[in-house]
Amino acid sequence: MIKKSIMWTTVFVFLAMGSAWFMFTANPEEKMVQSSDGEVTVTGLARVSAPFSVSALTAPSNSPIAGGELTGNVLFGQSYRIEPASTLLPKPVVLTWQLGNLAVPAGEVGVFRFNEESLMWEMVETVVALKAPSNSQLARGNGTDAIAGGELSITTSTLGVFSLGQKETVTVPEFVEVYRDILTTKPEGAVGFVTTVGYAREGESIIKLPSAGQQGGCGGAVRPGESEQKSTVTREVILLVDDVQTKVTLTFFTRWLMGDGCPVDAPFISSSSHGILPTS
Repeated sequence: MIKKSIMWTTVFVFLAMGSAWFMFTANPEEKMVQSSDGEVTVTGLARVSAPFSVSALTAPSNSPIAGGELTGNVLFGQSYRIEPASTLLPKPVVLTWQLGNLAVPAGEVGVFRFNEESLMWEMVETVVALKAPSNSQLARGNGTDAIAGGELSITTSTLGVFSLGQKETVTVPEFVEVYRDILTTKPEGAVGFVTTVGYAREGESIIKLPSAGQQGGCGGAVRPGESEQKSTVTREVILLVDDVQTKVTLTFFTRWLMGDGCPVDAPFISSSSHGILPTS
């Protein structure tokens, strides 16, 4: 009896399609796609019916996304739309940025995703790699240790619009009165709510405050409901941003989950009334 041995060889084929380069492996769903400027790469499994694409974003100046070359206090550089944004990914993918020469302290660089529902930029917490090139670990920039080249990689299960940004430390008050006022505007039939809070300097995009927000519903639980309504409240305040008093606009975005209202024995209240911390 003769046994045959088979050696499998992975073949890489590069094709230029549109504004991105595609690398295909023997697995037809495992792909790496790079933006045409070579700055951003997405690597992972993509459905054949919904392939990856990376495109530099250009948006009018009055757009909340503020595409193109971002020059604010938080966001900087080119923003990108990575598709498919509306399709559930089979598993998390890796997004990698080429950092170039940034006058930003190494530990303060982050990746931000634009939430098209709340119109806020949210920092992605799942950083998996932050490395400088082997020939230059750090460079001096504006009197601080700053990244000179290298890469920043994150994992995410949600695609969409992304930008590099600089982390800020914001001292956040309790907002007790604002939350109370929001609950007084509860639409009839609501069974749950989630309030997200963001801040913005004049003329800049809104940045979500991860440590702020409130949620609740019937008996303090966020019930799913059958439909949604949305509301927004703004306040002009002075907050400590990186220990500097800064004038900002706070935006309180609330999703109201609608149904038949709450039963008598489960009144509509915030989850904090039961000691449950908000998750958004």
